Amino acid sequence: MNMVRIRQIIALRKALKAGPLLPPISKSRENPSSCDGLSSNKASAKDILEINLRISELKTDLFAFDDIICLISVNENSFESSWKIVTTTEIIPKTDAISILNVFSVEYTFKRDQHLKIEICDCSEEEVRIVGMMTFFVTEIVTTTPNLSKPLIEIKSGKSIAMMTISYTAQPKEQTILLQFCGKNFPRKGFENTQIYFQMFRMEENETRNLLYTSDSQLYSSKILWKPFKLPKNTVTDSKKRNFEVVCYSRDDHTKCSIIGQFITTSDVLFKNAEERKILYLRVGMENNKKANGIIEVVKCNEITIYSFLDYIINGYCLSLAIAVDFSISDSNDTNATFANDVECVIRSICEPFRRHNFSQNYAAFGFGARIPPYFRKSQQFCLNLEMDPNCQGIDGLIDAFWKANAQVQPSTTAHFAHIIYHLSKLASNVRRRENQLQCPYFVLAIISKGKINDIRETVQATIFASKAPLSIIFIATEGDCSEMERLGLSAGRISYQNRRAQRDMLQFVALTKFRNKLPEDNNFWELLTERALRRVPWQMINWMMKNGHIPQDMKHYDCLLNQSTGTSELELDHRQERINAFSDPSTEDFDEREHASTSKEYYSHAETEDFSTTSPTPSLTS
Repeated sequence: MNMVRIRQIIALRKALKAGPLLPPISKSRENPSSCDGLSSNKASAKDILEINLRISELKTDLFAFDDIICLISVNENSFESSWKIVTTTEIIPKTDAISILNVFSVEYTFKRDQHLKIEICDCSEEEVRIVGMMTFFVTEIVTTTPNLSKPLIEIKSGKSIAMMTISYTAQPKEQTILLQFCGKNFPRKGFENTQIYFQMFRMEENETRNLLYTSDSQLYSSKILWKPFKLPKNTVTDSKKRNFEVVCYSRDDHTKCSIIGQFITTSDVLFKNAEERKILYLRVGMENNKKANGIIEVVKCNEITIYSFLDYIINGYCLSLAIAVDFSISDSNDTNATFANDVECVIRSICEPFRRHNFSQNYAAFGFGARIPPYFRKSQQFCLNLEMDPNCQGIDGLIDAFWKANAQVQPSTTAHFAHIIYHLSKLASNVRRRENQLQCPYFVLAIISKGKINDIRETVQATIFASKAPLSIIFIATEGDCSEMERLGLSAGRISYQNRRAQRDMLQFVALTKFRNKLPEDNNFWELLTERALRRVPWQMINWMMKNGHIPQDMKHYDCLLNQSTGTSELELDHRQERINAFSDPSTEDFDEREHASTSKEYYSHAETEDFSTTSPTPSLTS
């Protein structure tokens, strides 16, 4: 045992006077927007859990010294031998019952679970000897009610020497202010064909300016509605009541910038009655007698209610995974020896994060693009286990069903995705409509395909239909011919067909071949693929839940809310409904997956829509 390392950790812990935050397990080394063209706006705030330990019925006769210490290790590469000590508890007097508050903090993420080990050690000044240990996943703490309890196992005998109970407290998240500005009456002369944008500064006590936000640039118009933006609440409404300066600029094709005008305001002005029009005049310089060069209207200035994926999970909402495998081939001579192995690896890696969220361990599994026994008629939707019930028990049962189908079905030359998407959409909607489904499950459909879609128009219409259901769809292409899947999966919900549009973003796309080319020798390849495939699911789930009136009620894990009344007033219900109604505003979809519930009813869409109405049925797509 490395005593020098342990002493360093103990000294650092004493200096911090708090439990350390463990390093994140995510191994992703690339910008989220670099591979798939999607904005990183939806990169989420963090759910930080403060972990508390309670050891009971400890067999103290197994310890030779008077003191005990616990070592906390993290598994880095999913191998049993790859444990790394990251922190320790303080040195504790030996007793049969021990309680330790805020031992450490850890980030909870859905896309990749964190595997931790706690070792209880006999401790002296010169020696630390491991006596017992236990391992657990962070998700187990979150999903186990009321608290996770596991035996501490003695290293030598393999028998239980104590019971370890692990509880947590979620750190309160920072409150946020949502703002949106609208510019009007800009002078035409000199500003036509230029891009208009603004910057917002906070005036500090030493008369310096601190840049808070730079807006998006929009082409000159008589009315410009910039994208909404968010600022930390303590930045806007601190006790010192600082002023804020907004400067509006124009920029031409040669990137030459000029000031249109500016104004100074306060948080009191921004937050006055929402029904009043908050109009501020742009002037060159700060003299009020100068002619206004336009006006800025504050159309949104509201506190944002923050809900997280964790809030829904601890309130009993669950995730349900369905798998669909495309068996089709482009022609009779098309054979891919690695396809079956790739599908098995994808299924295992995608299912792993759901395993601890799925208490029944049932996974719906389908196949399409094949001729199925006994009559070998072409089918675009069949149960992967070739039975009447698509549910498979456990990940191994799902894998067995795939290999059974792979051995018995005959690949067809066409793959139609629409049947599976319609089926899962209706299944998810029907589950939601059942009585007593106050905490309805959210479905995730992973479609594993070689990439070619032979019914692109029908698939687009099915996707638009599915956007109303509690469903996310992940397209996973195992081969290079995936242009249709890529265009559809990376549309970020901006798809339409004959003037019908998707109601929200519920798609994601991952190309296995492209990912493999970028990370050819990475030991964490499948974990990284899973992170990429699932990274938007929590935000998409929260988006649907909020739009459909599902708000987490049980906030017992938040210290700041422990003393609040459990009753809900009529005014609170009105405010809650107002927040729910606000989710029909597409402008809120640019925000983090945990930050929602604007109270504005303005409707404005900034994103261009991907129109598939004119799409050719051939693989070559045109917008």
